[in-house]
Amino acid sequence: MSTISNVSAEKVRAILADASTPGPNRQVTISVRGQQVTVDCPPWCTHPHDETYRTLDDVSHHSDEISLTTPSYRGATEQALTARLSVWPFADDPETDHPFIAFDAVGDEYAQLTPAAFTAFADQVIAHGYALRALAAVITSGATPAPRSGVEL
Repeated sequence: MSTISNVSAEKVRAILADASTPGPNRQVTISVRGQQVTVDCPPWCTHPHDETYRTLDDVSHHSDEISLTTPSYRGATEQALTARLSVWPFADDPETDHPFIAFDAVGDEYAQLTPAAFTAFADQVIAHGYALRALAAVITSGATPAPRSGVEL
């Protein structure tokens, strides 16, 4: 897993560019109940496909994860805002049979978001970042934080 705080902004941009750059699928051979099957694998997939699958429905593709390392109690750190690209191409599920963003905000459970929904969330994260900066400015400059629409202080 790549962590944003330990990875330069350029590296994060490169990870995202690699994931979003269209390219030809590569072919991988997988094992489904002992049978060798060749399937298309998206260019962003870094999943090794070395397990034996029970059915084709179990075949999935995943990119590397990115996350934000956040400070916690007594100097500890935690991972937050973890995201990766995923797809279950043979699943009979319209939410997972095409690429989506698998997003886990706090290390609990992955939400399945469309690119539009994830972009809207990213805009909220950016707005929240500005609110965090404004909160820090209260201490350093004595300013009073102004509440922002949709962002709780």
